[in-house]
Amino acid sequence: MSAAANVVLVAAPKNGKLSHILELDGVRGIAVLLVLVAHLTMIPRGHPLFNYLALGTTGVQLFFVLSGFLITRILLVSKDEPEYFKRFYLRRALRIFPLYYAVLIAYFWVIAPLTGASTIHQAWYWFYLMNYVTSGPPRLDHFWTLAIEEQFYLVWPLIVLLVKRRWLAPLCLSLAGCVMLARFTLYGYVSNTTISEATLFSLDPLAIGAAIAATWSISAQRGNMGRFGLIALATGLTLFVAAVILGNGNTHSRVPMMIRMGNAGVALIYGGWIARILVHSSGEGFVSRFLRAPAMTNIGKYSYAIYVLHYPLAKLTISSSLKITNSLVLASLLSLVAGFCLSYALAALSWRFLEQPCLRLKDRLAPYGAVAASIASSGNFKTAKA
Repeated sequence: MSAAANVVLVAAPKNGKLSHILELDGVRGIAVLLVLVAHLTMIPRGHPLFNYLALGTTGVQLFFVLSGFLITRILLVSKDEPEYFKRFYLRRALRIFPLYYAVLIAYFWVIAPLTGASTIHQAWYWFYLMNYVTSGPPRLDHFWTLAIEEQFYLVWPLIVLLVKRRWLAPLCLSLAGCVMLARFTLYGYVSNTTISEATLFSLDPLAIGAAIAATWSISAQRGNMGRFGLIALATGLTLFVAAVILGNGNTHSRVPMMIRMGNAGVALIYGGWIARILVHSSGEGFVSRFLRAPAMTNIGKYSYAIYVLHYPLAKLTISSSLKITNSLVLASLLSLVAGFCLSYALAALSWRFLEQPCLRLKDRLAPYGAVAASIASSGNFKTAKA
């Protein structure tokens, strides 16, 4: 889903390009696989497998935590550079817009006229506002998450620029807490769609990721990262388990107790996990090695395109699988495998012929300056303004 992070900042080699935390590429791969599990299977509510598969809906929160971390990391590295806003927005546009608008053009200008498919609320999609409408083309239902991220990108650079570095993490954690409290108290007073998809109600995972980046950016505070991760994991697990128990075992992100408590717990769990991954990155433990495996990092590399392209394929893979077998479990498995293979193949083509050529323009049109490269390379942010 998230394009935020095909660039994961930790260091800048001599050519000025920012390098990757390979483990986070693998985490991104896990996030998109979770989403595929949720969208490409057809197990009904009440089936013994439903609540396990419904955990796939938490992949969105994992994407959001990653985006919050990676975008904030990018901004903190470059905030003392000239053309801060221009560089950030141009690089984001080159990463996100080509595939996104290619899909909109294909759907609204070609597929919909030929098939008679819905074009309701089309204007909202062109301006990344579709998370504020209650209905839209079914094949583009998943684009609400992209709208939230784009709106976050629009506002967050100004906040990072204005807030002193040492105050950014407390601000982010306070914001996350306020959003969690708002969902808990306002559930039932606003619609499920609004409280699940409106940007103001969805900021907690993004803010948690941003808090991790802000903490990681200050060398003196990095020693607290492991402790922060453990506290976040423990708190998140408590909230999530409580929500599942009180919600009669339901784990889908849109059921009442998950909205009120469980999703907050999931955001904290994923935030804690990412914090622990940073502490142990480049280690030789099983988890680190698994996340760095080429299979996982390649899925992570293509995750944005897989997310964008998988949902229009879901109807095809589900209906085709049901023609092969009457077993919902087997049909779900066939749909999941077929949907993944098709999405991955299309994503690889998108990367080769659309996304990668546009990404090559980033360092030509909006390169990072010497100060950002130096800070990122040394890993010491004390030279930047506090």
